[in-house]
Amino acid sequence: MTQNVIDLIMADHRDVGMLFERLKTQPENRPALVAEPAKAAPSERGEVRHGIEEHHEAEELPATLMAADPDTGDFTTVLSGSRRR
Repeated sequence: MTQNVIDLIMADHRDVGMLFERLKTQPENRPALVAEPAKAAPSERGEVRHGIEEHHEAEELPATLMAADPDTGDFTTVLSGSRRR
């Protein structure tokens, strides 16, 4: 079965959510649980940072577009800037 990117992201979100829940409810396992996400962290740090930046931009873009006049260059500039990456 092939997964699309949305399915992969949703699975990652569920995994992280379960991990944080386990951190809250299983204090005796915290060292092992913290080690679990930390082992992947160094190799993925750049990707995580890039993902956070894109997520932040995606949250702000609709409000920025709504504030810009669609009949001006400002609107086009905002829209063009959202595709920089």
